[in-house]
Formats: sequence, structure tokens, C-alpha cells
Amino acid sequence: MASSLRQHINNFKSERYKSFIIYGDAGIGKSDYIQEFILKNKDIKIICFNIIDEYKKIQSVQSIFEFTPKKFLKWTLSLLTVTELEKLDALIIDNFDFLVNVWSTEDKKEFLKQVEKQLENSVISIPVIFILHSDQNMENYHNIPFIVRFSDLELLNNY
Repeated sequence: MASSLRQHINNFKSERYKSFIIYGDAGIGKSDYIQEFILKNKDIKIICFNIIDEYKKIQSVQSIFEFTPKKFLKWTLSLLTVTELEKLDALIIDNFDFLVNVWSTEDKKEFLKQVEKQLENSVISIPVIFILHSDQNMENYHNIPFIVRFSDLELLNNY
């Protein structure tokens, strides 16, 4: 059953685990949808980080291969202060497939485990949404509640 991104954000605000993944094939408009969602929903305070852009700022210091899932998540959450995060309704992390593509199968499983539980003991109380390209691991885990297929979101005017 299709649901809107707004519904997911509102639902996950009250969930024990705050993060979730939206995945879909490359080039189908996930990033465009997110930008359009932010523009059309000015009442929701959201920041979307394009991780490619953020990584370019530090790539001379950190190799892509140094970013294990735990280090990646820690670095991502450090891009904003706790005070800045508390003012948001959601944080969106987009365009980090270049990191996922160098991770082993075990690293990808660790990422899913961290996404499921990483905010459980955190001071962060907002949903963190990860936008990913489809891959074998996502398809294998599509029945997990914190993983949402992009094609299952209500699109167009139903933001």
C-alpha cells in the first residue's frame, strides 16, 4: 500500500527507531522527489545532505575505504550540532551510494543493523532518512518496516 513521505516522517517520529531507508533504481527521480518534497512542505523542517558534496570537502583527508558503516553514520550525524538537529523534523542523507558500493556484503548488513538501531540510544529524536539505489541486499530486506521502496511512496501531488 502506498503512503506519503510525510506519513513516514510523522510515523517514525513516534517510533523507537528513528531511521529508515528509501531505495529505488538509479535514475528514477529519488533525489528530485526529495527536493520537490522539501519545497512543497515548508512546514516541515528538513535538511537534505548530498553526501557526495560533503565528502568532496574532506576527501583529501579521508579515503572512501575508511568509511565503514559505523564511521559513516558517526560522520554524517556530526555534520550538524545536536542543537541544529533538534530544530529539525527530519534529516535526509542522499547520494552516498559511492560508499555503499565499496562495502562488502557484511558491511552492508552492518549498515542495515546500524540504521535500525543507531538512534535508539542517541540524543537525536528525529527521523533520519537514507536514500539509496536498489541492490540485492535491499531487495532481500524489503519486508523490514524501516526499508521503504521508492515505488511504494505516493508520488506527484501526494507529498
